[in-house]
Amino acid sequence: MYLKIKMSEDYDKVYEVDKEIKVNSVMQLIDINGSKVNFQSDCLVNSSVPTSKILVAIVNQDELDNGNIKFELIEETGKYARRVSFQENVKKNHFICIKKHPSEPLEEIDCTVLIRMKELPPPKVQPPTPPPKPVVKQPPRPTNKNQAPNLDTVKNENMELKKQLEELRKKQEYKNKRDHIEDIHTNMNSNNIHNNHNNHNIHNNQDLDMPIYTENESSSYYKISMVCLVLFTLIVFYKFVRK
Repeated sequence: MYLKIKMSEDYDKVYEVDKEIKVNSVMQLIDINGSKVNFQSDCLVNSSVPTSKILVAIVNQDELDNGNIKFELIEETGKYARRVSFQENVKKNHFICIKKHPSEPLEEIDCTVLIRMKELPPPKVQPPTPPPKPVVKQPPRPTNKNQAPNLDTVKNENMELKKQLEELRKKQEYKNKRDHIEDIHTNMNSNNIHNNHNNHNIHNNQDLDMPIYTENESSSYYKISMVCLVLFTLIVFYKFVRK
């Protein structure tokens, strides 16, 4: 049973347990926190035989149920002191486990167990953690040692690039126009050469004193020749018939 030895309006209440027990080979459990949820307890164990071998451990209910008990051996001073603090706002009993070591020759050892406990306030409720911010990938930094260009520098570089592209476009248009004009000149020169060649042939014919007939004159000569041929044929046929 806990004895109330100090009280106040806040969490400064202190409870104390002071009991005598006989330690033997059977493990005994001593409750530390009773019905308290959040607490801090100072646990003291004193053996009446300081050189006796006693095993002591402090566990919670889960460790006790799972058999996960790690004993400590006290045999020189016969004293054991530990502080237990629990503030998780969950009801979980804590215990002092005590028994004698198997090699201890004494059947029973008288011990005093003292527990001083005070209740702790419940822990502050932490606000919910906000969702993580989306990670924005940064553009790769320049490999040189200079600082990354600012926005004004990037704008100026873009303007300069546009000017260079515009100049290239104008040069290409000028080149296309120039090629077109050269093609026209080439065609004109080709026609002039062809005309000069025809004129040269005409002059050569005049130098050779060869008559030049037009299309109408050639047709007239052809007709006269045909008439003469027909007359010649008729004459020959007439002479043949008379014989």
